[in-house]
Amino acid sequence: MKGRCTMLKRHRAIAVRLSAVTTGLLTGWMLVAPPPAGAELAAPSVEATSPTPTPWYDLGTLGGAEANPIGLNNRGEIVGVSQSADGSSHGFRWRDGVMTDLAPGTGSAATAINDHGDIVGSIAIDDLHTHAALWRHGTLTDLGTLGGSSATATAINARGDVIGQSSLAGHDDDGQHVFWWHGGILTELPAQGNRAYANALNDHGDIVGGLVSPDGQDQGAALWRRGRLVRLEPTFGDPGTAVAIRVNNRGQVLGSLNVPGSGWHVFLLTGGVYADLGVGTAVDLNDRGEVVLIDYSVTPSRAVRWYRGTKTELPSLGNPDTSASDINNRGQIVGTLTSPAAPHENHAVAWTAANEVIDVGPLAGQVTRINEHGRMVGYVNTPTGNLHAVVSDLAGHDAHLFVRPRAVRPGGNVLIGGQIPTSGPQACPVADQAVLTSTAALFPPDGFGPVAQRSGSGRFLIAYRVPSSTPRGTYLIGVRCSGGNVGVSTTMRVV
Repeated sequence: MKGRCTMLKRHRAIAVRLSAVTTGLLTGWMLVAPPPAGAELAAPSVEATSPTPTPWYDLGTLGGAEANPIGLNNRGEIVGVSQSADGSSHGFRWRDGVMTDLAPGTGSAATAINDHGDIVGSIAIDDLHTHAALWRHGTLTDLGTLGGSSATATAINARGDVIGQSSLAGHDDDGQHVFWWHGGILTELPAQGNRAYANALNDHGDIVGGLVSPDGQDQGAALWRRGRLVRLEPTFGDPGTAVAIRVNNRGQVLGSLNVPGSGWHVFLLTGGVYADLGVGTAVDLNDRGEVVLIDYSVTPSRAVRWYRGTKTELPSLGNPDTSASDINNRGQIVGTLTSPAAPHENHAVAWTAANEVIDVGPLAGQVTRINEHGRMVGYVNTPTGNLHAVVSDLAGHDAHLFVRPRAVRPGGNVLIGGQIPTSGPQACPVADQAVLTSTAALFPPDGFGPVAQRSGSGRFLIAYRVPSSTPRGTYLIGVRCSGGNVGVSTTMRVV
């Protein structure tokens, strides 16, 4: 331990020299301190789960066995479909701990909700047919169909535009026609003789999806702007296979298409220019232009963040086979992975805008959505084999870790800081110190780095000089407290 204590004293001296720069700018953060005399630490492990499972709140049901969440708004309201006591399916809204049946006595489904609380979905007309529906201020409006016997609404934007699918008169067997409800009028969107489907719309009324020929052949991606069809034709791959899945409020369009000889690629359309984001499948797009995709160029596949031409693999918790499902405008991403250790349970995970991974806890299902305030929605498989909707808040699990700058030369100085809460699932007593961990190349001689006292809120800041002997590469940094891994990490590049 003598060599280790000498190293920590040297780190502390560096912290004192840099404290003049950081004092006043980072109020409440604590700088490095040596460990207690004679302290013994176990071998470090960066890729570890949080010590306490995150509480997921079960939304319950409308009296039946199952409930499936589908939509989430920024007020934390959740909509979806639940079984009632008689086994029929009913649309629900969950708000402030209460699940409400949107159409008592009538079969229904709720598929989306905007920030005004407007809900869309469908209501049953008989045992086989549905009409598109809108619930506004507690009042149900039957939006009807495009002349056929069935329709369902799938999305609503901030200004109240609604999109969905409908059958036409005499064509009740397909239902693949897109409607746009705008200004109280239901209109079929043009498809140039094809069938069509819509996947998303933005707050300006831009709608994206795809076209399908009458005989079922893909006819490429589509954008409808002000009700007019614009066929999307990427400048690489086979445009006929293209599918558009998202459009953000900047008008960027995200999708996938097949590139002969290479497989499926992700494309992003920005200002008329198509960017090839590489092999994979598109997942989501936020208003900043950040893309989440699944990269199939490696085995196993990985969840990746793409932003301004740079791909960053989302760090895992020991299992590289990661999956992501949603990103908000703060850059927070949610997904699910399977623990590499027995019993191989699913864990919900979240990644911060700085690509720090947070283990949100075991979840025997999937986390599917996250809103702008960190509320997460998903579902679990109950022991009886049924689905239940669940909700949790990332704000309650806000342990995090950062490094500035993210890239440094050997011998250069960095600041490593973060927060380990003093209460909640990732809590650590305020008197306990934060201990950084990584490889021995970054934190010689044993992979344990400097130790920091924490402020009353759990924050800490460490000034560290990277050894001149550290090889170039990307290093994963974790943090321990109270003898266990906190479950968050960050990366730093030595260049």
